[in-house]
Amino acid sequence: MLATMVTHLDDFEKIAPVVTDLGMRHVTYGVIAKYYEPFGAALLWTLAETLGVDFTPTARTAWIEAYMNVANVMTGATDSSPPPKLAC
Repeated sequence: MLATMVTHLDDFEKIAPVVTDLGMRHVTYGVIAKYYEPFGAALLWTLAETLGVDFTPTARTAWIEAYMNVANVMTGATDSSPPPKLAC
């Protein structure tokens, strides 16, 4: 999904339906909205560690914007979904 996101940064509307579907599937896995923030932080940390000096402030800002777009669409998809039923 990240590769698709990067490939279509300039045309996010093209992948928005796929991202919405992904958000709905994540509900069935038990993912809730508050999980997106620590995942985003972990993603940024991983990119910074992996890319080093190539992870410029401009790149960081672009990744934050891209991730927030994806996370907002995914969490928006969960707003209309029933809460997950988790097995005990």
